[in-house]
Amino acid sequence: MLNFFKKVIYFESLDSTNDYLINLHKTCFVTEQLVVVARQQKKGRGRMGKKWFSDFGGLTFSISIELTHEITDWKMNMLISCALVETFKKYGCIARIKYPNDIII
Repeated sequence: MLNFFKKVIYFESLDSTNDYLINLHKTCFVTEQLVVVARQQKKGRGRMGKKWFSDFGGLTFSISIELTHEITDWKMNMLISCALVETFKKYGCIARIKYPNDIII
């Protein structure tokens, strides 16, 4: 079983969790699984170069895992998105998935 939350890096504010994670892997040659969380992203980005806005206090994070034939990026997106929707439902929040990996409440 994967343990994504073994190493979590937290920021109150960050330009982009994704950019931070990519830079960490490139400059420090980190190979372990990581989660980078920020309460606020100032310069988030979406797919295909689109700008992405995250309000303060939203759930913004990026994860780094090694993909395999069994663990694909599509499967991880679906697994995490569905798990979050179900978790929110247990707390009375109606959430939906905006493909590929945004959760809208």
